[in-house]
Amino acid sequence: MPFAGADAPREPWYSVFLADLAVNGGISLAVAAAGVHRSLVYRRIADDSAFAEEVKVAEAYYRDHLEWESVNLARRKDNPLPFFARLKAELPARYIDRQAVLIGTVEALDPEEGRALLRAMLDLPPAEGALEAAGPDPARVVLDGEPSGPESAQTAE
Repeated sequence: MPFAGADAPREPWYSVFLADLAVNGGISLAVAAAGVHRSLVYRRIADDSAFAEEVKVAEAYYRDHLEWESVNLARRKDNPLPFFARLKAELPARYIDRQAVLIGTVEALDPEEGRALLRAMLDLPPAEGALEAAGPDPARVVLDGEPSGPESAQTAE
């Protein structure tokens, strides 16, 4: 095991706990296998820096093994999803999930204007005969080719 080899005398349950943690990845499972209470493990982690480091190594081993098993399963079952997960781990800048959040306050919004705004934000084609958002400001709405809002009142003068 990658965490074996400490020089100091150890509690007998350490190696059982660490081996199970490396294979199964859960503290609850590992403490059950070692026959100790989880509070004892957390105390030892806080008090014994060598043990705390071995716990980190066992957890890292589990993560690496989990990824390997996932890719191996993908190869055997011809399932591409684990490959995407691995790509996201290896090349996060290229395979990042993107999400946009818009928070705004609108004192009054006509339901049709709301639909037009959502269509523009989601980059959907406008419904025939409906309002459509226009320009860089998605809050600006076009009705029959004429913008609505404060700017349109000024340009009409």
